[in-house]
This record gives sequence, structure tokens and C-alpha cells, in this order.
Amino acid sequence: MKAKKGHITRKQRLAKKEVEAKALVDKANSLVDPLSLLDSFKSFTATNNAKFNLTCQKIKDLSPELLSWIFDLMERNMKTLYEQSHWGWNQSSKQKELTEPTACYKVDTTSPSDWENLDYLILSK
Repeated sequence: MKAKKGHITRKQRLAKKEVEAKALVDKANSLVDPLSLLDSFKSFTATNNAKFNLTCQKIKDLSPELLSWIFDLMERNMKTLYEQSHWGWNQSSKQKELTEPTACYKVDTTSPSDWENLDYLILSK
């Protein structure tokens, strides 16, 4: 069935939405620091007065130590859940996903001595 002249078909509407969505994703991925648009999210004080300072870091800017910590954190927190799901746990696939070129991480730059307060926050819930 041909579309009437001037009438946009469903397929054309979907294609247009896909192009618009890709443009938005590309724009977001091009930001050097996505948190620069959200100053109020860069630092905050928790209910127990622990202070946190966040930066946004692209995968290419992460140190090998931090990247290793991210993998370890993901595995410790999620491996069991993945194993219980129909997806299963695939370490190499997960590492590939976590290191995609567009990956960006919010990193707490608070000094490690301040992290002790975080344990209390988590345990007190």
C-alpha cells in the first residue's frame, strides 16, 4: 500500500525517531564531563556528614587499578544474580561491556580515609 502524498508512514516515523535518538546519544557521548551540567551532583554530604566528591571519567581515562576495582566490584555484587538468571555469568562479555569506548563512570574522589563513613551508611539502612 502506497502512502498518500504528504503522509508519513509508520516506518518513516520510526526511522525519524531512531535518527533523533541516535543524535541525542551521540551528543551525550561527546560530553567530556556529563556532570558539568549537574553541579549539584558533583559533591554532597550524606546524613552522617560523610562528604563525597564525584567526577565523571571516560573509560580511556581510568587507571588500570581503578578499572580492576570496577570489575571486581561488579563481580562481587552481581555475579550471583547473573548466575541465577537465564543470562548466566560471562566474565569476558561483562568486561567487554564495561570497557566499551562510550563507557563513562562516576568516580568518588574523596580521600580513602573518608570512606570509612560509607560502611556505616550502608550498614545503618
